[in-house]
Amino acid sequence: FLNELNINAPTLIPPIMFMLKPEYRPIFNRLLESMAGDQKQE
Repeated sequence: FLNELNINAPTLIPPIMFMLKPEYRPIFNRLLESMAGDQKQE
């Protein structure tokens, strides 16, 4: 479990930091939308 957490930490921490800053929220939302769009295309 700790190994998985360490591997996933770099991808999990930036979104949390973005959500703490309101000015980053639109960027984070756009990132989520683009990720969701990529998954739908596959």
